[in-house]
Amino acid sequence: MKITYAGKQFIQKATSNDETLKLRFYGVRSQRGMIIGADIDTLIESDHVIEFEGFQIGISPEVLENLQRATIHAELHPKQEGIILLNCK
Repeated sequence: MKITYAGKQFIQKATSNDETLKLRFYGVRSQRGMIIGADIDTLIESDHVIEFEGFQIGISPEVLENLQRATIHAELHPKQEGIILLNCK
């Protein structure tokens, strides 16, 4: 897993007001397979928690393998702010 500067900036801003909030990735099953979702939230007991670039990131078990080669990036424009996963299959 890698992270861009914009990804770091987004996580820092999104979690700055509450230290219990962390970046969390999870899976949602659909007709097209597993879709990876991301949220800023409290982690849950079943998450794999990794320390990465100074952040604690929670990853639900069903998407852990898919994120190993991913790069966490973010769109920082005020009207379209959010996490983007690059190189994620």
